[in-house]
Amino acid sequence: SEVSPDIITFNTYIKGLVMVHNKCAKKVSLECIPKVFEEIERFKLKANDITYNTVIDLCITLGGIKEAWNCFLSMHSKGIEPDLFTYSILVKGLKEQPHIYQENFDFLYQSIETYIKKNTDRLDEILFNSLIDTAVAYKDFDKVNKTLEHMRANGIQFSNITYGILVKAFGQNGMIESALVIFEQMRKHNVQPNEITYGCIIDACVRAQMYDKATELLRQMNAEKIPANIVIYTTLLKGYTKQKDFNKAWELYEKIVKEREVAPNIIFYNAILEAMNQCHKPNLLLVVYNQILVEDQREVKPDIITYSTLIKGLCKTHQLDAVMRLYSEVYRETSAAFDEVLHNLIMHSLVAAERYADCEYIYERMQEQGISPSEVTYSILTKLYTKTGQYQKAIDLYDEAQRTPRKTGVIFSTSVLQSCIKSRQIKKAIEVFESLRKSSRSELDQVVYNTIVSGCIYAGQLQHALLYVQWAVEDRVTLAPNIYNSLVKNLLSSRTIEVKEKKDRVKGVLEYLKSVNIKLDEELYGRTKRFIYNSCNRENKMKAGYYNSGSPYK
Repeated sequence: SEVSPDIITFNTYIKGLVMVHNKCAKKVSLECIPKVFEEIERFKLKANDITYNTVIDLCITLGGIKEAWNCFLSMHSKGIEPDLFTYSILVKGLKEQPHIYQENFDFLYQSIETYIKKNTDRLDEILFNSLIDTAVAYKDFDKVNKTLEHMRANGIQFSNITYGILVKAFGQNGMIESALVIFEQMRKHNVQPNEITYGCIIDACVRAQMYDKATELLRQMNAEKIPANIVIYTTLLKGYTKQKDFNKAWELYEKIVKEREVAPNIIFYNAILEAMNQCHKPNLLLVVYNQILVEDQREVKPDIITYSTLIKGLCKTHQLDAVMRLYSEVYRETSAAFDEVLHNLIMHSLVAAERYADCEYIYERMQEQGISPSEVTYSILTKLYTKTGQYQKAIDLYDEAQRTPRKTGVIFSTSVLQSCIKSRQIKKAIEVFESLRKSSRSELDQVVYNTIVSGCIYAGQLQHALLYVQWAVEDRVTLAPNIYNSLVKNLLSSRTIEVKEKKDRVKGVLEYLKSVNIKLDEELYGRTKRFIYNSCNRENKMKAGYYNSGSPYK
C-alpha cells in the first residue's frame, strides 16, 4: 500500500487493544507488545510519550506489571519525560502486588517527587489519591504523610475521595484515632461526607470495637438525610455480633426487613444468621431462613455461606432432622458445594447422636462430589465403625489413608488403635502405634500410650507393654494410674518372664512411680513388696549355695 502508518496510527491501535481486552470476548496477550514496537521501528517511526503511556496502560490491564515497569524504564533511557497519566497508571498497577514491588515503588515515588517540584502547575488530585492508596497497600504511612504534605504545599484540595481513602486506610490498619481526626477535618473544611465516607468511618469504629460510636455515626447520617446503604447496616450488624449484643442485632434486622428503606441482600441475611450462632439464639435460625425463601422472589437467593451458617447452628443445637433436610435440599438442587470441613461437622454431629446410617449417607455424598477426606473425616468414620463394631472397616480405612500422601495424625491413629485392640488384632495395633511414633513422636499423649499399653497387657504382650512404658518415660508422658496397676499385676502373675527380670522390671516401675508421685493400689503394693523381698531372699540363698545338690540346706 502507498499509505504508511504514522505514530498516531500505532497509538490508536494500542488503545484499541485495551478496549478489545476489556469489552470483547477475545483476550489480548502480552506477547503482542514487543511486536508493536518492532512494527514501529520497521516503519522508522519514534515512539512518543502517548505511545508509552498507552503501552503501560495495556500492560497493567493485562496484569503485566513487570512489562509496564520495563516500558517506564525505557522511557527514561530514551529521554521521554513521564507525565501525570504515566505516573498515575503505574502507581495503580504497583498497588496490586506490594510484597514484590517495594523497591520499584520507592524509586517511582522519588521520580514523582522530582516531577512535582518541576510541574507545580500540572498537578491534580488523581495522582495524589493514587499515591495515598498505593502507599497504604504497602503499609508505608511515611509516604502517606509525605503525600498529604505535597498536596497542602501545592494547594490541592482534599475531595470526598481523598478523605474516604484516608479514613479507610487508617481504619483498616488499626489507627482509629487518626481516622476520626481525618473525618472531623473533613467536616471542618466543609466537605460533606457521603455514604461511602460514612461507611468507611463506621467500619473503622467497628474494627476498633467502638460500637457506640458507630451507632452514633449512623444516627448522624440519618439526621443529615444521607441514606445508609445495606453495606453499612451489615457492618453494624457484625459489630453487634462481636459485642454479643443480640438485642441490637435483632432490632436492626427487623428494622431493615419490615421498613424496607433499603433492600437487604444475602450478605446481610448471612450476617444475622452468624449473629444467632455467636449469640446462642438457634431457635431463630429457621425463622430467618424462611424469610430468605420469601426474599427469593425478590432475587435474594441463599448461597453456600447461608447454608453453611445454618447447618453449623443447627448441628450445635442437635436439630439434626433439619440438617439432613437442608443438606438433601441443597445437594439435590445444586449438586452441593459444601466443603470438607462442613461435611465433617455434620458427620461428627450425627455420630455423636448415634445416627450412623445418616453419617454414612453424608460420607457417600462427599465421595460422589470428589471431596478428599481429611484426617478429621477418617477419625469420625473410625469412631462410627468402632461404635458399631465394624472394626475391620476402621482398619481398612487406615490402610486406605496410608496410601495417600497425607500424614495420618494422632486422633485418627488412636481411633484405629482402639479398633485393632477391640478386634484382637494386636500385631496390627503395634504396627499402627510404632508407625505413629515414628512420624509424630512429639504429638503422642497419654491417651495414645494408655490405649496401646493397655491393649498389649490385655493381649498378653507384656514385653511390648514394658517397652512402650519405657518409651512413654522417654517421651515424658505419664500414663493413667490404672495402667501401671494393670501392668504390675500382670507382671507378677506372668510365667513367661524370669524371676530376676521380673523383679528388676517391677522395681523399675516402682521407682518411676515414686518419682512422679503415683501410688499403686494398697493391696497390690503390699503384694509387690512381698514379691521383691522373696525374690531377694531367693537370690541371697542361691549365692550361699542353698539350692546346690550337695548342700545340707537343700
